[in-house]
Amino acid sequence: MLRRARALARALYPVPCPRRRCHQPCPPRDLAVPNAGWSERMRRHYGHQRDRARAQGWTRLPSYRQYRPQVLGLAGDTGATGDRDTRLFPRAIEGDGDGFEFAMFLSVPGGRLRCLCQLGPFLEAPPGPVPLLSVLLLEALLQSRQGRKLFLSCDLRDAEGTTLHARATGLFIQQDAPKEPPRGGDSGQ
Repeated sequence: MLRRARALARALYPVPCPRRRCHQPCPPRDLAVPNAGWSERMRRHYGHQRDRARAQGWTRLPSYRQYRPQVLGLAGDTGATGDRDTRLFPRAIEGDGDGFEFAMFLSVPGGRLRCLCQLGPFLEAPPGPVPLLSVLLLEALLQSRQGRKLFLSCDLRDAEGTTLHARATGLFIQQDAPKEPPRGGDSGQ
């Protein structure tokens, strides 16, 4: 139980820098780049997707421990609340290659996202269609937008694109912008 709590705490909060003997948070570390846990196949497909993304004008999304929309050039929270941990896939399993390794590429004008991923040994499930250490390609597409409603579709295939493992569609509702809190210490009474 204590081990799981420590792993969760490390995933949610900045960790001390392993290179220094202090408790100051490290600068953000991009977790979506080749590391020791990536298989040769994952590295090969990453290079192919990276080159393809550059040629088509896509952006590779970094995966920092803290979300910084201004780093990506996106509109976002730049207020006093500071950085938030809002990664899509928090790293609760800290070892490279043990959990979910991924790299994402985004095309905002095309409404498309590609995610190249590798499933590590700690994600083992009952026998089924996707073996461990497989390299997969997830492709998501914004089908349509109606006001705040976003209709998306997604295919999960092997990295070569030949075998379809799963297909999904979904409706997502975009949240309203947060309201400004009342100013001053007076509660109005």
